[in-house]
Amino acid sequence: SRILENPYQRSKGINRLMEALFLELFTLGRFCGELVLLPDGSGIDHFRTLDPFKIRWERGDRWKAIYEESDGSERVLNQERTFYTTLGLDISNPAGIEPLATVPFVLEIEQKLLEDMARSSHNAGTPRLQVKISPPQSFENEHEDEYLSRINSYFDQTVDQFSNLEADQNLFTWSDVEVTVIGGEKGRTFSWKINREQVLEDVIMALKLFPWVLGRSHGTTQNWVSAQYNLLMQEVDSIQASATALADWLRDTELKLRGCSVESKHVFAPNQDPFLLERAQSEEISFHTVDEMVEKGYISKDDAKRRLGV
Repeated sequence: SRILENPYQRSKGINRLMEALFLELFTLGRFCGELVLLPDGSGIDHFRTLDPFKIRWERGDRWKAIYEESDGSERVLNQERTFYTTLGLDISNPAGIEPLATVPFVLEIEQKLLEDMARSSHNAGTPRLQVKISPPQSFENEHEDEYLSRINSYFDQTVDQFSNLEADQNLFTWSDVEVTVIGGEKGRTFSWKINREQVLEDVIMALKLFPWVLGRSHGTTQNWVSAQYNLLMQEVDSIQASATALADWLRDTELKLRGCSVESKHVFAPNQDPFLLERAQSEEISFHTVDEMVEKGYISKDDAKRRLGV
């Protein structure tokens, strides 16, 4: 735990640094720190984390990082003692991408889309039911007052049935009752949702990020989920490589300062593969296909081995 700058923490120093690195990368998109050596230079005293947003980059023949201290003074970071990594590589900006920096921009666009949708829906009107009741024919020799009383009573009864209709009840009428929907636009809410999600994903992609990094993804098909997961695993492998580089650098530096010529290697446990069953089934189908081709004499056993990679 002596590698940590907080001496009161009692935990494995490298593991805690890994947690800090992962958290910083997935929130701020960057992580920075520097080594503080013992006074006699015989080893590492601790690893000091730095605020990556206080680093100003200058470009000459190579990039130079200038750090602003809490008192306002500036100093050039020693590249031999400084570790800096980002979530994604941006060749035009060594500071890297900022996942959270896109959130206000995306929310602003989303708010404007919702306001436009509200105005459009208000202009189109709210969908309502229109119940059309055709008046019945008058009876032979029926007086006009009796006819009016009868059709008004029938109209009132029909209105009462619709007014008191529960969600689990059915309505039975003659064929002289027609129900239509007026006002609003059919399917408009769904089209607005698709347009909104598409615009937000386009904005996120334009800022060199994946939508799922910010929790944005409206695709629901299995192929889409598989593609998203594969991209996520590639990102995880990339970040684990940065964490491995930090752990190896810390240990190797300590060993060199102690006069040891050995090198260390930090290894993460392999990530679980949720598509292992699908891949196994695919390999089984491929094996049976090649085996059948051998049995029918289409290819030789040597060709089959080459196709199967054995």
